Amino acid sequence: MEFIQYGSLLSYLSSHRYSLAYKTLLGFALDIVAGMEYLGSMNIVHRDLAARNILVANEDRVKISDFGLAQVIAASDYYVFKTLRNIPIKW
Repeated sequence: MEFIQYGSLLSYLSSHRYSLAYKTLLGFALDIVAGMEYLGSMNIVHRDLAARNILVANEDRVKISDFGLAQVIAASDYYVFKTLRNIPIKW
């Protein structure tokens, strides 16, 4: 397992809220989009994408983590929820 020095994006954003440039935030968003695009190309649905599950590798790079709820989708190109297990929804 890789060590990620800065921890989750959620804690990083709260501790650096006044010092982050828009360019840095945009870079984080692009990293997340690229990661989700890659997962989609591999027919994987993450199902729990949240700031707590994005890790900050360095000041300009984030990585998607926590694939505990991830599912491989069938050839039909869409995911159908079939189980009655709880999913994490923050209200």
